[in-house]
Amino acid sequence: MHIDLSDSAIALLKEAILDPHGNILKALTFGGSGFTVNGKDLNVEHTSRSTAALEAALHELWNKNLVSRNQTADIYTVTQLGYDYADSLPNQSN
Repeated sequence: MHIDLSDSAIALLKEAILDPHGNILKALTFGGSGFTVNGKDLNVEHTSRSTAALEAALHELWNKNLVSRNQTADIYTVTQLGYDYADSLPNQSN
């Protein structure tokens, strides 16, 4: 299976499949947007640049139907297509 994704989107997907629920939580804070995946805050810099990079990666995953979005909160969940794609990546450990 081939889906054209940036390295950042692939890294985000690989981290999300390690989460027990396959979730990516996006939370707005006074310091910017927080992206919590598998118990980790991936936006450690909390700069506009790091936030934009994570937003772009998440948008890629959503546009390719690799994650779905909860309608009432900024929670994204890996789809079956997302798991299948992640499993097809080289050096995948899950």
